[in-house]
Formats: sequence, C-alpha cells, structure tokens
Amino acid sequence: MRYRYFLLPALLVQLACTAQAQRANEGGKLNNYDYVNRELGRKRDGQATTGSPYLLPDWALGTVAMRTGNVQRQQWLKYDLSAARLLWRRPQGDSVELFTTMVREFTLRDSATHQTHVFRLYPEARTELPVLRATFLDVRYDAGRTALLRHLTRQSQTQTSSGALTTIKKSAWSNKTAYYLKLPDQTLLPVRLSTRSVLDALAPQYREQAGAYVSQQQLNLSKEADVVRLLTYYDSLQP
Repeated sequence: MRYRYFLLPALLVQLACTAQAQRANEGGKLNNYDYVNRELGRKRDGQATTGSPYLLPDWALGTVAMRTGNVQRQQWLKYDLSAARLLWRRPQGDSVELFTTMVREFTLRDSATHQTHVFRLYPEARTELPVLRATFLDVRYDAGRTALLRHLTRQSQTQTSSGALTTIKKSAWSNKTAYYLKLPDQTLLPVRLSTRSVLDALAPQYREQAGAYVSQQQLNLSKEADVVRLLTYYDSLQP
C-alpha cells in the first residue's frame, strides 16, 4: 500500500527521486523493475550492449547511511556504474533513484561471492581533483589511518567490423578502474597496483621498513590482497 512508502525512515523519504527510475508504459503503469536492466543495457541508438552497467547483475541487499547518521538496513539496491546512480527497489516492486547528496555511505552484498561492497564519500579529502570529494569510492581497506580506495566506472565501447555487404557494430560495457591511497592527513594519492607506485606513496620514514616487509612476505603488490597486507603492517608502524 502506498502509505508504507511514506512511513519509511526519513533517509529514504528524503532521498527518493520524484522521477521514477523506470519508464511508464502506454497505459501509464510502471513496468516491472527488470525494465531498468534492459533499458540501461542499450545505447542511445537503441542498440543492445553486452554486459551490464551495474556493479552486480541482480538486486542486492544493502544499507544506506545518511550524513545525519540515520541508517536504513536490509534494502534492495542497485548501483549503476555508468552514471553513478543508486537505485532502490520499493516494497511495491517498482524502483526509484535515490538522491545521493545526503548519503555518506552505502553497501551492497554480492549473494554469489558473499562479498560486501562498501562505497563511501571522503568529503574532507585533500586532492588535486575536487570531484573526488563528491565521488563514492569503493573501500578496499580502511582501518582509520591509511586506506586503499578504488574508483569504479563502466563505459560502453563499440567495435565495428566490416564485411563484403554489411557493417557490424558490437557494443559492450567495460570497466575503468583507478586506485587511490588515502593517507593519515587525508591526502588522496593516485597509485597503480605495483611495488614502486605503492611504496613511493608511503611516508619516507617508513618506506624502507615497508619495502623489507614486502620482500620478507613475498608480496605481489599487483594484487589487492597483498597491498592490503602491506597497508595493515604500515599502519602498525605509525604512532
């Protein structure tokens, strides 16, 4: 019933966009929420695109935390990486786009891998790219001092092949990933997952110890998990 929507905590009431994330059909009724999957899988010319713009292919249970401290749990969410849109599936079965200006963090749990993705704002970050202060970054490690953050986007790319009589265009969604280290002073530094890039981003007084730890533990800093191990050790060195 409609009133149930307005009885939700202020978090989702304030954030729900007045425009539906779905289109209306000719009869004026909302289509099933799967319409969103189909429409965002197309380019503007109506051509189907392989893959999905979403972080996860299906609706995922997650939480939405406001800057005011309010938290709404056990909500069905989708995150559109191509446009940084957070969609919420209402109890009625349709979906709305949430305004993210009041959101500080949200999570989505992947039911296939049991991994929980945490997306968080860092509005106090010191960076040469101010847009990053308003960008939800995928938290790979953040124990309060140093953090490994990932900026995920998804773009549609088209490949064209020509035959004797026809030209075939194929479009597919592709990932674009950028990594950042957040230092204790809130500085965000872009890094590559490589030994040199990660070590160069660390404080000079701890760099030698960090390098020795990499060698002793035979860490491969092209892997996220090993970078996290290094940062955990690095944080233990700092007072």
